[in-house]
Amino acid sequence: MGEENFLIRKSKSIINFAIIKLMNQKGFANIALIILVVVLAGVAGYFALNNRSATPTPTPPVTNGTPTNWQFIDANSFTLSLPPSWEFNKLQGIDSYVGEFVGDGAKLGFDYGWYSNSLVEDNDPNHTVTYETIGGFRAKIVVPKVAGSGTTGVYFSDLGNQNRFNLYGNNLTASQQESALNIFRTLKFKK
Repeated sequence: MGEENFLIRKSKSIINFAIIKLMNQKGFANIALIILVVVLAGVAGYFALNNRSATPTPTPPVTNGTPTNWQFIDANSFTLSLPPSWEFNKLQGIDSYVGEFVGDGAKLGFDYGWYSNSLVEDNDPNHTVTYETIGGFRAKIVVPKVAGSGTTGVYFSDLGNQNRFNLYGNNLTASQQESALNIFRTLKFKK
C-alpha cells in the first residue's frame, strides 16, 4: 500500500512538472508524449505491484520440533531438552552414570555406561522397534504396540567411546509417549 501511494504521488508530480513545462513550450505533441509516458509508467507500476509474487516470511528455525519453552539440561555426558515442569534427578550408580527425568506423571530413567540394557529385542511382538539418527548416532527407538503397556525408550549401542546409553519409561500413556519421543530426539552426546 505504501508503494502504491508513493507511485501515485510521484506520477502526480511528474504530470504537474510536464504540464508546466509544456505550457511554456505550447506544443501539443510534447504534451501528448509526456501524458503517454506517465500513463505507461502508471500501468507498469500497477502491474508490478499486483503481479509480484509474495515474499515468503522467514520462519524461525525449529530444532527437531522442540517447543521453545522447553528447558535445556546439561547432564554432564549428554544434553537434552525437557518440558518446563520436568525435573532431572541424578541417582547413584555402581558401574555407570544413572539418573531420571520426572514430570507430567511420567518417569524416564537413563543408564550411560558399558552395560546399558538394549531395552527389547528387535522382533519383540509387543513393541515396535525402529532406527533413526539422533545427535549424530544410530538410535534404536522402542514403543509399545499398546499405549500404557510396555517400554518406551531409546537405546544407543555405540557412542564411539565403548559406552552405551538408554533412556526409557514404562507403561506411559499416549501423551507421555509423545513427550518422551520428543525428548529423545533432543539428545546430544559430548565427546
